[in-house]
Amino acid sequence: MMQHNPIARHTKILMGDLYSEWLVKRKTPAYAFPVKILIFAAMMIALTLAILTFHVVIFIIAIAIGVGFYLYSASVNLEFEYIYVNGELDIDKIINQAKRKRALTFDMNHLEIIAPEASHYLDSYNNKTCKTFDFSSGDKASTGRYVMYGTVKNEMIKVILEPNDRILNDMRMSSPRKVIL
Repeated sequence: MMQHNPIARHTKILMGDLYSEWLVKRKTPAYAFPVKILIFAAMMIALTLAILTFHVVIFIIAIAIGVGFYLYSASVNLEFEYIYVNGELDIDKIINQAKRKRALTFDMNHLEIIAPEASHYLDSYNNKTCKTFDFSSGDKASTGRYVMYGTVKNEMIKVILEPNDRILNDMRMSSPRKVIL
């Protein structure tokens, strides 16, 4: 059913706890490679000017551009890991396959609805103003995209994600009326 190429992990029941995880790689935007080339070229030009003119300020600018190049390169290489344990969904953002950061923790007791992105069940929520988080692969043509509405810290949020069937079924076990498959 899933069209995208995330890396599946597994579902286990550990000492009565239901545990599922799923990894989704963010699609690299088409503009990322040309931007990397432009930043690298700017760095090389600044470095060449610094060497030719022996100017320290230009050398510092070249180093700053190099740091910007590194940070930009790392920021376009993203993965999202969904971890579902007993009614709680944790979403971790993995940057450049090296740095992990907790992006969201969501308690299923605060779930309004989760449904496929094109579902008519979401029609009444589409006009609500709320903070939106996109933890999907970024492929808008994917049929595995789901939209989740709920509250975190008394604020309504919209979350776009691409869970696998296991996580969806586990979520449905804890909130059967709110999870639309």
